Amino acid sequence: TIQDATRREFNAVMNASLGGIVTNLEAYSRNLDEGRRIVQERIAAIVQRTFQGESIYVQEYGSYATRLLTPFSDLDLSIQGCLMLDREQAVEMLQVVCDNLKLFSFVKSAVSILTALVPVVKIEADASVEFEEGDVSATPQTIKVDIIVDLMDNYNPISTALRTTDYIKYCISTYPTFYKNMLFLKFALTCNSLTNTYTGGLNAYGLCVLYVAYLECFNAEKSNDEFECLLGFLKFLTTQFNAEVQAVYFGTGFR
Repeated sequence: TIQDATRREFNAVMNASLGGIVTNLEAYSRNLDEGRRIVQERIAAIVQRTFQGESIYVQEYGSYATRLLTPFSDLDLSIQGCLMLDREQAVEMLQVVCDNLKLFSFVKSAVSILTALVPVVKIEADASVEFEEGDVSATPQTIKVDIIVDLMDNYNPISTALRTTDYIKYCISTYPTFYKNMLFLKFALTCNSLTNTYTGGLNAYGLCVLYVAYLECFNAEKSNDEFECLLGFLKFLTTQFNAEVQAVYFGTGFR
C-alpha cells in the first residue's frame, strides 16, 4: 500500500541518518585509538613491574573492548591473574598502582576511589608525553582511564568484567541492529546525563540487557531495520516495561 511504501521510505531515510551518526562516532573514536593504545601499554608495563608476577597482566574490558565507544568513554582496564585475593588485598593493590602511576609525567592525575562498590583508580594521561623508549602520540590528547583489580567470583572462574564484555560482544555478533542502536542510545543518554545509576539513570550494560529482552520478546532478533527496532525499543521501555514489578532474565526475556 501507499502507506506501507511511505513508511519504508521514511525508515530508509532515518536508517541513513542513524548510520551517519554512528559513522561520526566511530571516526571520533579512531582519533583516540593511538593514544589509548599507548597509554594501555604503558600502564601494563608499570603494573607488571610493580607486582613482578608472570601471571599478572592488564586487559581491556567494557566499551573499549566492544568498540561501543562514545566521546565520553573511558579506557577500562582490569588487572587480571590475581588469584585468591579478597577485597582488602585488591584495594591495597590499587593504592600501590595509583601511587606508582603518579611518579610518571605522562600521568596528569591519578585518584583512587577505594570505598566504591568496585574499587577503582581513575587517571588522566597524555600519550604525547614521553615515557622511556616507547611510542609517543603525535598530538596531545587527554585519555581517561579506569583501572580495577578483577576478583574471581564464586560461580565462574572467568572474571565478572570480562564475562559482561564477552556477553556484549556476543550480542553484537548475534543481533543485526544491536551495535548501531546501542552506540546511538549510549551517546544520547550520556549527552543528557542519564547514565548515572545513582541518580536514576541507566548504565550501558543495563541498556544492552533491556534491548536484548525487547528483541527476544517481540521477535525482532533477526531484523535489519535499525530505526524500526529503535522505535519499538523506546516504546517498550517507556510504556511496557515496569522496573518496579518486572525483571529481565537472560534467555527468557522479561517478566
